[in-house]
Amino acid sequence: MTLCKTIKESTYQNFYLNSDNVIYGIVSPKEIWKISDPQELLEYMENQLNGELECGNYCYNKEHMTYKQQKQDKMIKRLINTIKKQSVG
Repeated sequence: MTLCKTIKESTYQNFYLNSDNVIYGIVSPKEIWKISDPQELLEYMENQLNGELECGNYCYNKEHMTYKQQKQDKMIKRLINTIKKQSVG
């Protein structure tokens, strides 16, 4: 099953595991998504970040891209940590 575009392109504040060992992504307090395939989301996010890094010299606003890249990197790390917790639990 593939994740919908909305889930893939959301900017998550955090990820968590519920008691049933299912990963949820928090976009805002009112917008929480069930992540049915966390590996697919992780792959998509990493590809997005790599695409932005390849953009390099062509980016119109380096400060904004650096901030955006750092934010994306933090989301990836949070998702990886949650996936690790899921596989342990």
